Amino acid sequence: MTADPQAAVTACNRFGLGAKPGDLALAAYDPRGFLLEEMRAPGVALIDFGALASTPSALQQLFLDQQQKRTERERAAMEPPLSQSRAPNIKPVDVNPPPPKPQGSNLEQKLFRDEAMARFTKQFSARARFVERLVAFWSNHFAVSVAKGQFIRVAAGPFEREAIRPHVLGKFADMLLAVESHPAMIFYLDNQRSIGPHAAAGRLAGRGLNENLAREIMELHTLGVDGGYAQSDVTELAHIITGWSSAEAESEIGEPGSFVFKTNWHEPGPHSLLGKPYPQAGRDQGETAVLDLARHPATAKHIAVKLVRHFVADAPPPDLVETLAKKFRDTDGDLAALCVALISDERAWRAPATKIRSPSEFIMALLAL
Repeated sequence: MTADPQAAVTACNRFGLGAKPGDLALAAYDPRGFLLEEMRAPGVALIDFGALASTPSALQQLFLDQQQKRTERERAAMEPPLSQSRAPNIKPVDVNPPPPKPQGSNLEQKLFRDEAMARFTKQFSARARFVERLVAFWSNHFAVSVAKGQFIRVAAGPFEREAIRPHVLGKFADMLLAVESHPAMIFYLDNQRSIGPHAAAGRLAGRGLNENLAREIMELHTLGVDGGYAQSDVTELAHIITGWSSAEAESEIGEPGSFVFKTNWHEPGPHSLLGKPYPQAGRDQGETAVLDLARHPATAKHIAVKLVRHFVADAPPPDLVETLAKKFRDTDGDLAALCVALISDERAWRAPATKIRSPSEFIMALLAL
């Protein structure tokens, strides 16, 4: 077998996060095998760090921290101003004061930093780092923004570990269901505020039907903006997934910080999505609809386009897109089979190297030198 140094560069840069010492020599004789071997390793995408909290645990810590801070603020608000109190007690100056509390030492930032460091360590230590590129791809596809606030800042790390990483080489339908029912996604797109117009709970103050999650599922996560759905389908899906929520700090219907289905918030009755009827079935009605969207032909094309754009070219070659879309349809959304098809296709290797690394990819490539 003849060495192919250029193919080794392509394997490490186009499909990975840059070559670490020895990688180019290792990949030169079998660049495709270099990538495929990593995919075969059991649990290759998982992060096994015992100190990291699960989503419910992380959010429960946040809820407790928020409650303690509220109590402190209330106590401070009840104290009389200094001018109305008796002469203040004069305390002697401590000649050995304790060191100042480090900036960023609060719970929210600590949980966020721990997750970020675990992700960084995993990316840096991975073998071919193709699987880590896949994790980054899917985390971007199902993006949640920590700018939303404390809840997402605490839940974003567990979201990737629990809803994305276990499924990057599994079935797309399983990943989709895990993502859409995760508290991070539900909170980010406000579905915890969505109540069916005819639900038993009625309209609570300031709350009604919220279409954010339904719209993102169809427009970004599955069918794509040109996927053949209408506004009426968005509204129907929003009805179908009313009641998908997460348990709050004082919840009586589930473990705080975990997914819960609020029956009395769910819009009752049958619904029709993309021309298909869905009978009243509570939570199962939503799960069935989401799984059908995962298997829709438009979803196959949408995912294929994004995958080729990410790894090969900003203007995805239509023939390569159709090859991957067909593989998606033929394998019921088997993401490992989709990746094998991409790696095995000569068109993915011949395309000019025109892609620009993202900032995180650039830093990871520099650190690998």
